[in-house]
Amino acid sequence: MSKTFAIGDTHFNHKNILKPECEPIRKKLLGCETVEEMNQKIIERWNDVVGKNDLVYHLGDFSFGVFDARQLNGHKILILGNHDRSADRMLDAGFVECLPWAEVEWNKHILLSHCPFEKLPKNYYQIHGHIHSKPAPTEKHFCVSIEHLPNGQPIDLRVIMKQWKLI
Repeated sequence: MSKTFAIGDTHFNHKNILKPECEPIRKKLLGCETVEEMNQKIIERWNDVVGKNDLVYHLGDFSFGVFDARQLNGHKILILGNHDRSADRMLDAGFVECLPWAEVEWNKHILLSHCPFEKLPKNYYQIHGHIHSKPAPTEKHFCVSIEHLPNGQPIDLRVIMKQWKLI
């Protein structure tokens, strides 16, 4: 049975993301010193949990410059972030779809976007990225920036739903 995962803010090839003043916990979380090591650690950790037939929602800021998403297991849908410049380029890199946002049903309405929405409609929850190591705005938000995820790996949506007590 295939699973559905989410992750955001991988920032492949982004050298400055490893600077402590930029994102202080990423270097320690991933145990890397260089952008090449960071890229490799993310690939390994992703592929450790995501199978070939799984679905992964990447919630924006995938990479700086060209990065081949086909190195990563699963069918990947990109929710465009503020650093994702071209949907066509991302499709060429291995994403099956690129969207500004998405909605999934899981006993409630679940919005998927890069940035957290300030206010959510009644009976809605949101999975987002963008804020890196900062806390999610409310209990109805769940941040999947890589810095929020155990071992920096994509998270199974069932884990989020259990946390929200939706399953």
